[in-house]
Amino acid sequence: MSTDDNDSDLEMSETLAEIRDAAATVTNNLPQKSRKQYEKTYKYFMDWLATKNTKSLTENTLVLYFEHLSTKFKPVSLWTFYSMLKITINMKHKVDISKYDKLLSLLKRKCEGYKGKKSMTFLPEEIEKFLNEAPDKQYLIEKVTLIFGIMGACRRQEFYKLQQDDVKLFDSALFVTVRNRNKTGRTFTVTGSYFDVCKKYIDLRPKPCELPDFFLQYVGGKCIKQKVGLNKLGSLGKTIATYLQLPNPELYTGHCFRRTSAKLQTTDMTTLIDHGGLNSTIVAEDNIDDSVQSRVEISNETLNSIRKKEVINITMPTSSANLNEKSGLAEIVQFSHCTIQSLCIISQ
Repeated sequence: MSTDDNDSDLEMSETLAEIRDAAATVTNNLPQKSRKQYEKTYKYFMDWLATKNTKSLTENTLVLYFEHLSTKFKPVSLWTFYSMLKITINMKHKVDISKYDKLLSLLKRKCEGYKGKKSMTFLPEEIEKFLNEAPDKQYLIEKVTLIFGIMGACRRQEFYKLQQDDVKLFDSALFVTVRNRNKTGRTFTVTGSYFDVCKKYIDLRPKPCELPDFFLQYVGGKCIKQKVGLNKLGSLGKTIATYLQLPNPELYTGHCFRRTSAKLQTTDMTTLIDHGGLNSTIVAEDNIDDSVQSRVEISNETLNSIRKKEVINITMPTSSANLNEKSGLAEIVQFSHCTIQSLCIISQ
């Protein structure tokens, strides 16, 4: 073998090594959380190219590909695929498909008139009926996720990631910290009769249990040492709707608890943003009180939104300034839609 051949082989080996290094760099630059999905979307596109016996990445090719996808997926999914392919194609082939105006026009046309289906929400009376009537032996974990979902505006991913250490148990309240997808924590409390339901589930946790996860499988009235899966957690809304015999139970997706919680909130927008862990540039959001007391107030408000308003009649003593002069009787003061923190009785 000649020297030229040896040099050629050496150059080829170095080139292949550079390609492998470049490919590794591309892969490492993809978002860590969704890297597999990016690679899967890119592979699906390349497989489609292979079926067409082409390697072309021209605008017309991409338009044909997305026309093909539009027969199988919703417009919102097309934009997701476009975003992933824009990154992977640019990184792997140095082709910027964001400059393809015809492709962008196609995606915009596909979205015209499209209105995505939103997850259904539970009414206050439906929540109360399920919590009061569904047997704990069969539906206890559904009750706990329902309570956590409406009190904390939780997503199914947040249920899935919730750990035992994130739930602090006090004498009559739970203090829960949720680690959301934005890597920032938010908190909520569970009080009253809802606390009793959640504590029952917590007390059934196996001892000892090396699993750090809060939500464990619940079978036959017992918790077992097995984490509840993401899809299972996402289907619990449907399970509740099925028990309540609501129409279209399949529309009660993993987002139904979060949307129900938002509808039950009657506080100002800043409190709602904080309660749900939403993104906002509002300056006031940075000054929200994160104390236990503020969380208890939000918990009480949500609870009162579900429960029917109760009117409490308190008769003031005759020496009060509220004395009705005509009748000679003390004026009756009514408190409705309230939570009594303490009651002090003063003898005359």
